[in-house]
Amino acid sequence: MLIHGWGRRTSSFGAIIPELTKNGSQVIRFDSPCHGTSTKRKTSFFEMSDLVKLFLQKDTYDLIITHSMGTVLAFIAMSSLKYKVNQMIVLTTSSRFLEFIGLAVAQFGLTTKTTKL
Repeated sequence: MLIHGWGRRTSSFGAIIPELTKNGSQVIRFDSPCHGTSTKRKTSFFEMSDLVKLFLQKDTYDLIITHSMGTVLAFIAMSSLKYKVNQMIVLTTSSRFLEFIGLAVAQFGLTTKTTKL
């Protein structure tokens, strides 16, 4: 399964998809809401994480490849499900994750206390 990052689309993985399918493997990929070819115009981090969770609940994947914020979405979904995967390739993690959390805190009117562990 391929999980793209925030502001990206599945076609970002275009160069590696032929390599993944050479041995007959099926590649599951999707454009998250408000990304790529999705027709939805509004989404949230939580909705995207729930979508990843739905895919994980539906099937078992031998390999999950993530990019940027897709990595964070996958880790959250996998953690909540206690999901185990044989292999995971993380192409990059979100370098602006704390900034993203700050925006979410502001958007939902939360206090900065919510960002403390």
